[in-house]
Order: sequence, then C-alpha cells, then structure tokens
Amino acid sequence: METTSVSTAGDGARPVVMVVDDDDVLRSYLQELLEGEGYTTIVASNGREALKRMSDGVPDIVLTDLVMPECEGVELMQSVRREIGPVPVIAMSGGRRMSSTYLEVADRLGADATLAKPFKARELLDTIERILADA
Repeated sequence: METTSVSTAGDGARPVVMVVDDDDVLRSYLQELLEGEGYTTIVASNGREALKRMSDGVPDIVLTDLVMPECEGVELMQSVRREIGPVPVIAMSGGRRMSSTYLEVADRLGADATLAKPFKARELLDTIERILADA
C-alpha cells in the first residue's frame, strides 16, 4: 500500500518510512515487512522519484539503496538535506564488490545509519526504531 502522507512524528500516528530501491522484489519485501510492523510506507524506484514523491509530504525516515539509475542514494541524501531538511536517512548497499566503499562514503556524508545487504529484518527494524527514538 503506497501513501503520500506527510511526516507523522510526534502526533501519535504511524511513522512514515520511504523505501527507495531499484530492485522491485526487495522494495516490495521491505514495504511488506515495514507495514507488517506498523509503519506507513512510501516507495520509489530511484532518487529522482523519491524527491518527486516528497513534494506531497516528507517521511519520518528514508531507507535508500545507494546504487540506482537516474539518482543514486548519496545524491538523494544530499538533495533531501539541502532542499527539505534534516530527514533521517539509512543507506543500504550490497551485492557489489564496492558496497563497503559506498557505505563508508554515505556514512561520511551524514547517513544516520548504514546497512550492508543482505541484512536481517530485525537489524533493519532495530535501526529504524533507534533512529526514530533519537529524532
């Protein structure tokens, strides 16, 4: 279920997580997982689409792949911070030899957390909960 709800932090509503990944299967899995845990989700297949979707409302947290066509995760993170503000970002990458380098770059550029794919569902959920609690 896609939604374009605005940020709900602090109003008692379900937190909104934007999932940005060019892998359709992973994106659907993450959406299903998060909604099963009580989160509202917004999904996008790349950074450009994510920025467009944010014009309808800002999520509480962004979960983004780093390597995608059109607009990569680091570019998305920088655009969000420059144009929207301090939205927490979890960067994820994997399946490539350079994934640890991408994650290190994302960390240095201000990602609130990084996850190497594949990761366990509990690891993702714990990371989201920790970041939202600190926000």
